[in-house]
Amino acid sequence: MKITRGLAALILLYSSILYAGHMHRDEVIFIDSVNQELDKIGKELQEKTGIGLYAVVLKELPEGMSIVDYEKVIMQELAEPAVVLMLSENDKQIDILARPIELYEAFDKSQILSPFPNSGTILPILTMKAKKATTAEKFAAAVQNGYTDIAEQIADAKNVELESIPGNSNKEVFNVLRVFFYGFILYALFLFIRGKYIRRKRSQ
Repeated sequence: MKITRGLAALILLYSSILYAGHMHRDEVIFIDSVNQELDKIGKELQEKTGIGLYAVVLKELPEGMSIVDYEKVIMQELAEPAVVLMLSENDKQIDILARPIELYEAFDKSQILSPFPNSGTILPILTMKAKKATTAEKFAAAVQNGYTDIAEQIADAKNVELESIPGNSNKEVFNVLRVFFYGFILYALFLFIRGKYIRRKRSQ
């Protein structure tokens, strides 16, 4: 889909006025501590590797635009090399764009965007049913973990260490998620077998 220059310029102007830093645009989270954490990691990653890593969190994509279209518009105002992690709440879309394309070799996009708790670092959090968690809190956790995962992988690929990333906290979060996920599956399987057994017992 083609984007007119006027529309692209308007979007870029709007985003550049309202947002700055490595949380390039935020229409959902609005949590200062998350912005500060992403900025801290992003600045260190850029200083040590020359690669800019940015997050864009939209409430909804502009009418008539796909997430790929919007990513390309955002990328126009960023200095390459750059990686953009983009999520749209209402559209339920998520993607990672890297330019130049050789940058995809520095991280595993499929793993990061995987829906499975044993590999993915974004979608498992977004799809979790946590009654007390708000949309902003779920997106904050998902973006922060996904952003950190990308940063860690790029840093490893470039043989640098990021001091701004606290230990293995990201991995610990997903170890807990894995336990809950597989525990739920086993419990559901137990209930299914138990119900089947009881029904068979009653029919005898």
